[in-house]
Amino acid sequence: MQKNAKKNKIIDTSDEERWLTISQSLDYAGCAMTTLANWRRKNRLNPQTAVRPSPHGGLREVVVYDKVELSRLRAVMSRSHGKVSAGEVAARAFELFDQGVAAREVVTRLRVTPEDAQELRERWESMGGDDLVLTSTAQRELEGILGVQFVGVAGLVGAVRQIISEASRGIMQDAHASGPG
Repeated sequence: MQKNAKKNKIIDTSDEERWLTISQSLDYAGCAMTTLANWRRKNRLNPQTAVRPSPHGGLREVVVYDKVELSRLRAVMSRSHGKVSAGEVAARAFELFDQGVAAREVVTRLRVTPEDAQELRERWESMGGDDLVLTSTAQRELEGILGVQFVGVAGLVGAVRQIISEASRGIMQDAHASGPG
């Protein structure tokens, strides 16, 4: 449950079918992050904070949006725009690629053709989009190999650095313990 500062009442945000995370909201509304931010700024959305399980264990606070509010805005957007602009689709695809989502999944989430998803992926890559992205599949595999969990490329670098540091200390301790040969 979360207290809404505007109305000073308790709002139950535990219903994960109704209260969607930012990523889920973007998928549901079929819009880009900037559109969601604009709706929020115009007070068309009233985001709340909810406690949800972290993918790495434990709990974390996340921003959630009411699916009912998103439905109303989605309907207004589809009536006023007829269809989502190519720029909106490209922006949402780039956001998904930044999150490590594969082109195949972009097809299903954004309802674009595989050719369009592939072309968007290639444009994203040509603009430097693949510089620091780690897919969720690759991350899971690396976490299994390394035996530690991490978040993103920076977390991977930190985990490898720590493993190497610990291994170096172990080698030094073994060498010191065995003494001169």
